[in-house]
Amino acid sequence: MEKKFLDIPAYITSEKLESYFEEFLNYYENCYYNIDEILEELVELSEIQWNTHELISKPLKNKLENYLFKIIDLDSYPIMDLIFIIIGRLGLENIYLWIIENKKSIKNIEVIKDIEEIEKEYGYSYVDPYSNYWG
Repeated sequence: MEKKFLDIPAYITSEKLESYFEEFLNYYENCYYNIDEILEELVELSEIQWNTHELISKPLKNKLENYLFKIIDLDSYPIMDLIFIIIGRLGLENIYLWIIENKKSIKNIEVIKDIEEIEKEYGYSYVDPYSNYWG
């Protein structure tokens, strides 16, 4: 599988980066295989976004959460590990709260441990990915 979104400059404007997120969503919208590889690309975009020190727009946040809801597998540790990174970098609160609400249905112990660690660190609010950054 070609990795389209791994060669993006580390420092670009939020506006330009938003266009890369849109392109990502359009490109992978109906792709349901190699999810872990796709999410690695989204982690890369999320890291670059986080380094801008700006929140993503609400419309983009909604689109990204909708995409993650389509591909999420609560019992897959590799997928959930990547999704937790994305959630933390972009402040995707809706999917974060949904995961916490559905924790009892998860059978994978590793995923449950990750959720419990994240809950201890962030509680029930994950809106601002910079809340712990600024001290």
